Amino acid sequence: MAKKTTKKMLKGNRLWPLNYALSSLSGAKVRNMGIALILAISVAIPTTVFAWTDTGTQLAVEDYFANNAYQLSVQNVPGNFDYSHLYNAQTLLENSPYVEYMHITPSTVGILRVDGVTPEWEAYRMTATNYAFGIKDGRVISVNQEILDVWKTVFSYEGNFTLNPGQIIVSRRFCDSAYNVTHGQVDIQLGSTIGIDVLRNRYEPISSRPFDPLLLDRQIIRNLTVVGIYEVLKPSVVSLSFPSILRANWDILEPATGVLGITDAVLIRQDDLGAETVNKIINNGFFPPVGFVRGSAQGLIKAGPALAAVHMLSLKNLLQESDDQLSVIGLDNIQNLQTYISTYLSSQILIILALPIMVMSLMLTVFTSETSVSQKKGEISALRAKGASFNQIFAGFIWESLILSALGFLIGIFLTYYMSPLMGSSTGLLTFDPSRFSRFQSSLVIPGQAFALAGAIAMFLPAAYLVHVSRRIDVSEIGQPTTRSTYEIPEEVNIKTYAAGLGVVLVVLAVVPILITPTGQTALYLILMATLILFAASYLGSRAMRLATANASERVARIIGEKKLYLTQSMRRRKGQFIPLLVILTLTLTTTTMMLIQTASFKDTLQNEAYYAMGSDVRIYTGPHALDWGNTFSQYDGVKASTPVIETLSYVGAEAFYLEGINASVYREIGDFKQSSFVGTSSNTILTDLEHKEDGIIISKDYETIFNVTIGDSLVIRATGSFGERNIPFEIIGIMRSAPGFGMASTRDLLGIPYGSYFDFQPGRGGFALVNLDYLSNVTGIDQARTFLFGVTSLTEASAFVSTLDALPYTDVYTHDSIQFGPGTVTGLFLAGVEGLTMISYFMCAAMAISSIVLFLGSAVVEREPEYALFRAIGATRRQVVSLVFGEFAGSVFAAVLLSLFLGIVFGITAVILTFGISSIWPILAKVLTYPFYVMFITVTLECVAMIIACLYPARQAGNINPAEVLRNM
Repeated sequence: MAKKTTKKMLKGNRLWPLNYALSSLSGAKVRNMGIALILAISVAIPTTVFAWTDTGTQLAVEDYFANNAYQLSVQNVPGNFDYSHLYNAQTLLENSPYVEYMHITPSTVGILRVDGVTPEWEAYRMTATNYAFGIKDGRVISVNQEILDVWKTVFSYEGNFTLNPGQIIVSRRFCDSAYNVTHGQVDIQLGSTIGIDVLRNRYEPISSRPFDPLLLDRQIIRNLTVVGIYEVLKPSVVSLSFPSILRANWDILEPATGVLGITDAVLIRQDDLGAETVNKIINNGFFPPVGFVRGSAQGLIKAGPALAAVHMLSLKNLLQESDDQLSVIGLDNIQNLQTYISTYLSSQILIILALPIMVMSLMLTVFTSETSVSQKKGEISALRAKGASFNQIFAGFIWESLILSALGFLIGIFLTYYMSPLMGSSTGLLTFDPSRFSRFQSSLVIPGQAFALAGAIAMFLPAAYLVHVSRRIDVSEIGQPTTRSTYEIPEEVNIKTYAAGLGVVLVVLAVVPILITPTGQTALYLILMATLILFAASYLGSRAMRLATANASERVARIIGEKKLYLTQSMRRRKGQFIPLLVILTLTLTTTTMMLIQTASFKDTLQNEAYYAMGSDVRIYTGPHALDWGNTFSQYDGVKASTPVIETLSYVGAEAFYLEGINASVYREIGDFKQSSFVGTSSNTILTDLEHKEDGIIISKDYETIFNVTIGDSLVIRATGSFGERNIPFEIIGIMRSAPGFGMASTRDLLGIPYGSYFDFQPGRGGFALVNLDYLSNVTGIDQARTFLFGVTSLTEASAFVSTLDALPYTDVYTHDSIQFGPGTVTGLFLAGVEGLTMISYFMCAAMAISSIVLFLGSAVVEREPEYALFRAIGATRRQVVSLVFGEFAGSVFAAVLLSLFLGIVFGITAVILTFGISSIWPILAKVLTYPFYVMFITVTLECVAMIIACLYPARQAGNINPAEVLRNM
């Protein structure tokens, strides 16, 4: 019996699928580039947000170290003179990857010596009235040039901050007090020559014991040239580490003032002092040496910039736990860095605002993969007839999709390289800071999770192809014709059906945010719901507008003539081709309009919150001053009035809140009041009542309920002041929800972080109550204030006044001009992200709309080739076909524009409400709805023009059809 042999199945050339894919891609360059671009948009949006937050966090760390010379300082606890603890801490810290270096700076007392002017002295006590004896003392700080290079970023100075042999740098206060002590004989200026007696040994016997000059170790240094004069204007780790001591300088009965601190010091080179003197100062000087710690920005960034603040706090804890004989100062401002980082990280939620664009992109990806495979149905049949296997055809399409997917991924990453800096440098609607853009771009970091997400989104295209190819290959018959004419039955649905459906979804959109407060996770869910409604509204609106356009074409016979017959029927029966296009165009234009309204409203609301949080034209936070300190500025131009604000924590039972003492008559005139500030009456009435009622108090609506009191009732409040804890009686004269300069009256009513909290304007605990300044001062003994509110006629007229305040030490001045909302500020960070995302969305939506027109209408032209061939065969010219097709396509664009303007305004209002639900700032006032009509008009017009121009491509494609070739194959 012959042996039966099994024939091997021929698998064909394994490279054929790749060659087929490459030839297919090169044969339809415009379509394939459109597909890749659409996919790139969905890849770029989330990647951009992640890159923005990671890069911004890194820059925040770099900026923090650029603006803070040191992060903390270390010194022995008082009474411990064994400074080996400090050097052990230096060894410990310098082994940490989060520390760059540690400077140990010794200091002691020095006495001014000007031969022939200052007296020769034989006895010195640091706490004595030395100025009365002509002794001008101050702190001598031993430095080197490395330390000076760091300190020059902390101080304001004239001259220079470099020391050569025989030179000295002095403080402005040292110069001024030297002039007073010597009765004008010593006027220290740049270039002056002075001497210093450096006291190397702390020797200060009690007043009952005689002073022994032999026990006083001093080094006399003469002929030091003053090359720099500095001032300490802002608190820093350096200024806090060299505190002043309180002393009566002229008369024992006079009020004590601070001396011998960093503001009353001189800086001398270590080499001028000599190694022996420096060593003695370290171990025996009047003051303990201080170790200044500089964190390592690179080390913290390498460990993860998001944890930079946490790692710095761990350093402080490490020091305190490693040695209980060490005192650590600093990191008070690390909270600002942590807030900045947290704001960046929480801003990743902005991805959800771009969700409509991502979904649109993925929808287009599905549609293009479907149409691409559908158009090749006849080609698949022909290939099968020539012997191509299922696997070969399948592999060819998958190779094509993988190449497009990889191209979309690369284009998406390329777009991220330019889009992320836009978010990090945006300064307004469609504007950005070029210098910050360049810096952001040069430091761009795209995290691993962004690449992973981008790759996952990019693989959506092969997945879509996989589904469609599998389905199409199975139904493709061998020998099936390569072209087939289709005819859709005209749609006769009443337009009212779609209009009613659109009305229902818009009502739902408007009602739900009113019934459900959009905060936190709830806001996320509502944004997702709004996104679904946006798509539903676009679909229903597109169906309605298509029918409306068809109806309109029937009534314009005089304008378009017999073309109306073709246009009307085409509009009614081409729903499979035009409805998806109308939906996409409507979505892109609606999203653009919506985000413009959302961004403008967000910015205006934020400005409104900022001015309300300030409370007045000028707000000042400074060192303790007498209550009438503000009156000393009344002679300045533009200054109208001022009131100090004194604050004390108070209690009613277990309820804690703050009493805010203000001058009611002045506050009434300069406060930035809103209609919602007080309950049941105007600000003028309620503050007039407070002015006339010495023990009056205005409490929050929340406390009115909790305490079960009302206007006219008495309320006894326990408060603490200079006289200790006291029970203070008040009479309630008004109820409030909020107040300018203080924020929300009850913190229970806060649904998020108010703007004022970023500046400590919003009182914590339970909130606050307003009382009369004089009454609160009298009953508590508080006679100084740190906060002052000023009213001015205009900031321009009061510019000299503001400049004077800016120059005061330890003073922060807030005006409408000084409040910044840029990407470099915590308060403007989220806004900058929204503005940047709006700018990106504008370009992405425009690109998506144009790509959609080319892809959708190009596909429609291919399917309708026989129709256009018949037009040419019966006598239509190429120009007439182009005109007919272009008019049909442009009409679709015009319909989408009209619909999107309406939907954009409706959704824009809702977007403003929902955006605050996920933002880092919660408004306490009513949200400001802003419609930037000029920007909207320019933006929509540009997009509309671009889309109409894009319609020319498929229209010209239709006009170029060869009727003989098409009709021969029918």
